[in-house]
This record gives sequence, C-alpha cells and structure tokens, in this order.
Amino acid sequence: MVREIDVSEVTRVVSSLFQEACYRLPQDVVKALEGARRKEESPIARDILDKLLENAEVAPKEQIPLCQDTGLAVVWLELGQDVHMVGGDLYSAVNEGVRQGYAEGYLRKSVVRRPFTERENTGAPGSESDPPLDHPPPEMPEKEFDLGRWIREGWDLIRDELPGYIIAGLIYIAILAISSQIHGIVYLAIMGPITAGVFLMTLNHMGGGANPLIGDIFQTFQKYVPITLAHLILSMFLGVGFVLCFVPGLILWGMYLFTFIFIVDRGYDFWEAMEASRHLTSGNYLEFTLFALVLIV
Repeated sequence: MVREIDVSEVTRVVSSLFQEACYRLPQDVVKALEGARRKEESPIARDILDKLLENAEVAPKEQIPLCQDTGLAVVWLELGQDVHMVGGDLYSAVNEGVRQGYAEGYLRKSVVRRPFTERENTGAPGSESDPPLDHPPPEMPEKEFDLGRWIREGWDLIRDELPGYIIAGLIYIAILAISSQIHGIVYLAIMGPITAGVFLMTLNHMGGGANPLIGDIFQTFQKYVPITLAHLILSMFLGVGFVLCFVPGLILWGMYLFTFIFIVDRGYDFWEAMEASRHLTSGNYLEFTLFALVLIV
C-alpha cells in the first residue's frame, strides 16, 4: 500500500529537527562531558567544561542555541519504495525546512562565501544562495532482530553492577507495592515516572559508563506530565489489548516499548514519543512482540 506524505510535513519536521539539534545535547554527550569534568585536573579546563554543561542545561529550557550550534546544514533523507510525496517538490520542501528552522530558532548563520577574502555571509541556510549539503547518506546497517544478542549485551551491561541493579529493582517493586496498598490512584500517579526512572538509570549507565545511581529513578518526576500522560494512554491501550485475547496487548507493548526512553532521553512530548516508538518498531512488530513476551517471563 502506497503511503502519501505532503511535503509540508517534511518542511515541518526538518525545521523541528534542526532546532532540536541546536538546542539539546544527547544524554550520552552530556554524560561524557560530566565524566571528563570529574577526571580533569586543570582548573581552566574544568571551568570550560562547567560552562559547556551549564550551556547544555540552559539551552533546552530557554529554547536558545547551544554554543556548538555553528556548522553546515546537512540533511540525509531516504524514501521507502512505498512512499509518495504530494503537494510540491521534496528538495524545495527540505530547503524550506532548513530555512524556517534557522529563522524561527534564531540559529547562527555561520556559512560565509570566500572565507579567506570577503567573508560574505550567504544568508539563511536553505535559501537559494546557501542550500543544505546534498550528498548520498552514509550506509546504514540493516535492522536485524537478534534477541539472543540483546540479552547477552544487556547481561554484559549489568553484570559488573548487578548489586546496584538488584537494589534498584527492589526499591522499584517496594514503591509500587506500597503505593498500590495506599490507593489505586496513588499507584497510577507514580508508576509512570518510577518506571521511566529505571530506564533513565540504565541509559545514564550506558552513556557515561558510571555506576547505576538509585537517585536517577526519581529524576524523571521533573518530566512528570508527559511521562504520566504516556503511561495512562499506554495503560488504556494495553488494557484493551489484553482483554482482546492477550496477544494484541503484547503487540501494543512491543510497539510502544521505547516511549519512556524517547521522553527521558530526547525530551519528546508524550504523543511524539509514542509515535517515535511506533515508527522505530514498524516492520518488526512480531519480533518486538516476542521481546515483550521475554520481558514478561
């Protein structure tokens, strides 16, 4: 079945992605900077790293560019064989998205013509005088589902820090058990953030190599609203799915397995995170259903 996508949606997404890339550092980069700060002995270097970390914290909150936002606009785009673009020219839509992203996000227009002589600014990237770079995208490995490898790599990740993960698991179970005894509403109110906190703890361990920190479990309350909304919607989806002969519930769980990760790692809103998880698992619903079943077991 051919899927039609209006080019205006491409423009919107490109604009949003350029702004997000210039507002937000990925968590693995932040953790690497924090690790470098802990190990650095030079006072001047520590001060520079402190400024970078402060900038990384302020930029997404204030929606202002990171100090590292300069550079060339590069867009890698591939179309599947069953996608048909409508409403205009795709290349022009990408250019317009870049232009809008730089204009709306107040991003630095750092490209100049003849840099060693006149240094004339070419204007907003995406304009006719400064289109984004156009070259073949890097070869990406095909998505392979290897449940055994995932389990092995997961075990390798937690093996050396198993006591910390056991303690975190016991705290997680105790909090949910106590809250469920208090009232069902209390249980629903905290289950989402606590579950997302376990994801955050693991992501921080993966990104920075630091020991799993129990306190990470509670940091996700800072994103309480999107996490709780996602949890409530997913609970309704899964409840209906499990009522309909159990298997649909497993399929839905596999589809939306990465929702909390997109919220705590990328800062997505609840619906945007759910859609990102669905797109990530698309084409491999059976495989991720099996993965969900393994997690239950």
